[in-house]
Amino acid sequence: MPVLRSLVALALLGGLAAAASPAADPAHDLVRLQVTLSTNAPAATLTLHTGTIANASAQQTDGPSSVQLSTTHDDLVLQGNTAGQNAGAQFQAIVAGIGPDQDVTWTLQTQLPGTTSGEIDNLNAPSAPALVDRFQTSQATDQWTTPSTALRAGGPLRMQPAGARLVLAVFYPWYLSETWASPQFLDQPLVPYSTENPQDVGRVLAQAQGAGLDGLIVSWQGGVTWSDERLRIVLAQAAPLGLKISTLLETAVANPALDAAEPPDPATVQDWLATITDAYGSSPAYLHLTNRPVIFVYAANLLSPAQWHTIISGLHASRRDPVLILDSTNRALLSDADGEFIYASAGYDPSAIGPFDQTQSLTIRTFNLLTTNSGERRIWPATVSPGYNDTLLTDRTTHQVIPRAGGALYNAQWQGAILANADWVVVTSWNEWYENTEIEPGRLFGSQYLDLTRTWASLFHRAFLSPRPRREP
Repeated sequence: MPVLRSLVALALLGGLAAAASPAADPAHDLVRLQVTLSTNAPAATLTLHTGTIANASAQQTDGPSSVQLSTTHDDLVLQGNTAGQNAGAQFQAIVAGIGPDQDVTWTLQTQLPGTTSGEIDNLNAPSAPALVDRFQTSQATDQWTTPSTALRAGGPLRMQPAGARLVLAVFYPWYLSETWASPQFLDQPLVPYSTENPQDVGRVLAQAQGAGLDGLIVSWQGGVTWSDERLRIVLAQAAPLGLKISTLLETAVANPALDAAEPPDPATVQDWLATITDAYGSSPAYLHLTNRPVIFVYAANLLSPAQWHTIISGLHASRRDPVLILDSTNRALLSDADGEFIYASAGYDPSAIGPFDQTQSLTIRTFNLLTTNSGERRIWPATVSPGYNDTLLTDRTTHQVIPRAGGALYNAQWQGAILANADWVVVTSWNEWYENTEIEPGRLFGSQYLDLTRTWASLFHRAFLSPRPRREP
């Protein structure tokens, strides 16, 4: 039966891959534009119907303090104005999918009474903005089109490369030989091991490499010696294999008490990031991007964008410049961070995985194009996870089960990552046996998820996406 199950899984995988290839990178035909909006109506919304707004920023230029600006989906919104008063805003946007020789359609909705006017400028060359279109209406709804040639002039914009595609998995070094006697495990590895035993760790890393992984992201916290000791073992065992090792900073316990019940302390987080950079960043097995050590940060939203700005500015002031990939979907963090990912993806409904990945891909990978001083291109690692089950954990008052559905959830997440052209893939997890997100071979599923990972990682490394959509006959 295990052989038959593997054959069925691989047949399904082949069908999914055939359906996905070749596909279009969602970040194609990129243009930069500026929309100036002026209205004396209570609210006005400009909607783009052609292409997709990948990134946008907004600045109020006139009107009362009650005015609110937002950029959601493909809408540029001004609301909260006092009827009869003039209010103004300036939006800048990166728009994807503006192909040649097509009409770009806009709709303007105005909350009457009032008149709304504005203009659209081509900002592909920010030093030489070019007027593309003007509009004005006193109607509740108005619509018009703009030739794409005017928006594409001086473009389309080119996105910087992100380097080699990587498949990484989150690795937990908290298992000892006696750990496996705990009654809180629903499943266990086929071969129990200790993360304090170099031979055991070496065997596990070789298994991970055989599954198509390029490296592991090791959970790490400061203030405890075992975390340092076990990370050093992983680095030492990874070096001869050529595997690359990064770290997952455990933000939830980053405070002087090392207590998840207390809020993270920004000074402690900065100190831990500095420690990783100094103590491990120079290791030949540590993962680097443009000669900078890569650090993943769990639960980054436990700190505010302002706190992250202080932390990262402090690191730079001390001449430390790690690549920081934050666990968040808050675009405001991208002003300082080098990328964003999400740790836990297993909760996404399979039908929602694709749209979510497409949005994240566009938002993160094009962020630096929005302005000329936004720095290097940000990195988007898509997350894939086989499922989740924490029902045996005694320290939790509520429990959650996300079924693996025979591998269907895992397959859907891999397909979403590839179709959205992820820079990297993060597998959550290699060995989180307490929450049952592991792909490591175990008693319940055998090597099923190792086999799926190997096949999907091979497809991902082939980078078979086409730069433009195919024209259907």
